[in-house]
Amino acid sequence: MRDKSFIAGVLKRFSFVKWDRFTENPDGTVLVYGWIDRVKNNYKDFILLAFHPYNNLVKLVSTSTTEMHEEVTDILNISTVPCKRVEYHFQIKNVAKV
Repeated sequence: MRDKSFIAGVLKRFSFVKWDRFTENPDGTVLVYGWIDRVKNNYKDFILLAFHPYNNLVKLVSTSTTEMHEEVTDILNISTVPCKRVEYHFQIKNVAKV
Protein backbone atom coordinates (compact mmCIF):
# COMPACT_ATOMS: atom_id res chain seq x y z
CA MET A 1 0.00 0.00 0.00
CA ARG A 2 1.59 3.20 -1.20
CA ASP A 3 0.44 5.99 1.13
CA LYS A 4 -1.60 5.03 4.18
CA SER A 5 -1.55 8.59 5.53
CA PHE A 6 -3.23 9.96 2.38
CA ILE A 7 -5.95 7.30 2.53
CA ALA A 8 -6.47 7.87 6.28
CA GLY A 9 -6.76 11.62 5.69
CA VAL A 10 -9.49 11.14 3.09
CA LEU A 11 -11.40 8.65 5.26
CA LYS A 12 -11.34 11.02 8.25
CA ARG A 13 -13.11 13.69 6.18
CA PHE A 14 -16.22 11.46 6.10
CA SER A 15 -17.36 11.88 9.72
CA PHE A 16 -20.77 10.37 8.83
CA VAL A 17 -19.26 7.09 7.52
CA LYS A 18 -18.33 4.04 9.58
CA TRP A 19 -15.46 2.54 7.58
CA ASP A 20 -15.52 -1.25 7.64
CA ARG A 21 -13.12 -3.14 5.35
CA PHE A 22 -10.69 -2.71 2.50
CA THR A 23 -9.09 -4.78 -0.24
CA GLU A 24 -5.95 -4.23 -2.25
CA ASN A 25 -6.12 -5.32 -5.87
CA PRO A 26 -3.14 -6.87 -7.66
CA ASP A 27 -2.59 -3.55 -9.50
CA GLY A 28 -2.29 -1.76 -6.14
CA THR A 29 -5.72 -0.10 -6.15
CA VAL A 30 -7.05 0.12 -2.60
CA LEU A 31 -10.84 -0.28 -2.24
CA VAL A 32 -12.31 0.91 1.07
CA TYR A 33 -15.88 0.01 2.08
CA GLY A 34 -18.02 1.80 4.64
CA TRP A 35 -21.55 2.30 5.93
CA ILE A 36 -23.74 5.39 6.24
CA ASP A 37 -26.67 5.34 8.68
CA ARG A 38 -29.95 6.48 7.16
CA VAL A 39 -31.78 9.13 9.15
CA LYS A 40 -35.31 8.10 8.14
CA ASN A 41 -35.08 4.37 8.92
CA ASN A 42 -32.80 1.72 10.39
CA TYR A 43 -31.17 0.81 7.07
CA LYS A 44 -27.63 1.62 6.03
CA ASP A 45 -26.19 2.78 2.73
CA PHE A 46 -22.83 1.60 1.45
CA ILE A 47 -19.95 3.70 0.21
CA LEU A 48 -16.92 2.51 -1.75
CA LEU A 49 -13.79 4.56 -2.39
CA ALA A 50 -11.12 3.36 -4.82
CA PHE A 51 -7.67 4.88 -4.32
CA HIS A 52 -5.28 5.11 -7.26
CA PRO A 53 -2.24 2.84 -6.80
CA TYR A 54 0.41 5.33 -7.93
CA ASN A 55 -1.01 8.79 -7.23
CA ASN A 56 -2.61 10.27 -4.16
CA LEU A 57 -6.13 10.49 -5.52
CA VAL A 58 -9.52 8.85 -5.31
CA LYS A 59 -10.22 7.33 -8.71
CA LEU A 60 -13.76 6.12 -8.03
CA VAL A 61 -16.54 6.61 -5.52
CA SER A 62 -19.77 4.64 -5.46
CA THR A 63 -22.53 4.87 -2.89
CA SER A 64 -26.16 3.92 -2.41
CA THR A 65 -26.97 7.03 -0.38
CA THR A 66 -29.34 9.68 -1.61
CA GLU A 67 -29.44 11.58 1.70
CA MET A 68 -25.68 12.22 1.79
CA HIS A 69 -24.96 12.27 -1.95
CA GLU A 70 -24.15 15.98 -2.07
CA GLU A 71 -21.83 15.77 0.95
CA VAL A 72 -19.92 12.88 -0.64
CA THR A 73 -19.39 14.73 -3.90
CA ASP A 74 -18.45 17.95 -2.09
CA ILE A 75 -15.80 16.23 0.05
CA LEU A 76 -14.13 14.57 -2.93
CA ASN A 77 -14.97 17.12 -5.62
CA ILE A 78 -15.78 14.26 -8.02
CA SER A 79 -19.01 12.68 -9.26
CA THR A 80 -20.17 9.38 -7.86
CA VAL A 81 -20.87 6.28 -9.92
CA PRO A 82 -24.67 5.82 -10.01
CA CYS A 83 -25.99 2.95 -7.89
CA LYS A 84 -28.81 0.85 -9.32
CA ARG A 85 -31.04 -1.83 -7.82
CA VAL A 86 -30.10 -5.33 -9.00
CA GLU A 87 -33.69 -6.59 -9.25
CA TYR A 88 -34.54 -3.84 -11.76
CA HIS A 89 -31.84 -4.98 -14.21
CA PHE A 90 -31.28 -8.72 -13.73
CA GLN A 91 -33.79 -11.57 -13.61
CA ILE A 92 -32.68 -13.18 -10.35
CA LYS A 93 -34.46 -14.07 -7.10
CA ASN A 94 -31.64 -13.68 -4.59
CA VAL A 95 -31.87 -9.92 -4.04
CA ALA A 96 -32.01 -7.77 -0.92
CA LYS A 97 -35.55 -6.68 -0.03
CA VAL A 98 -35.68 -3.18 1.40
